[in-house]
Amino acid sequence: MRARTILAAALLTLGAAATAMADANYWVSMGRERFVGRNDREANLPGWSGRSIEKLGLRANDFAACPRVRVTFGNGNTRDLSSAGLMRMMPGRVYRLDLPGNSRNVTRIVLRCHSLVDRGVQVELLARK
Repeated sequence: MRARTILAAALLTLGAAATAMADANYWVSMGRERFVGRNDREANLPGWSGRSIEKLGLRANDFAACPRVRVTFGNGNTRDLSSAGLMRMMPGRVYRLDLPGNSRNVTRIVLRCHSLVDRGVQVELLARK
């Protein structure tokens, strides 16, 4: 009985690890921008040319804050996405941003970010299809 419990726990752990690995590998890098210092700076990330995506993700290589993420869609509408969870970004973690409504054709993204430490920070923009 104890061996079955241990085996079941091991299988659940392996399943969760496989799901986490698949989830981590499902993000596609769309570019990186470097922000130096503690002052906010905007970065234009062009070149999206109408890519249809479900979610955006941000990952920083050091402590960072991104108080504004502005997305322009193929139909010309521009929206500021909720950045409540982006005020203290931890290094290496992917922060997910849901896109509003049915409009998923992204043509442009503007990030306003800054480093929370004295050195610069690199923020990677990820997409999920």
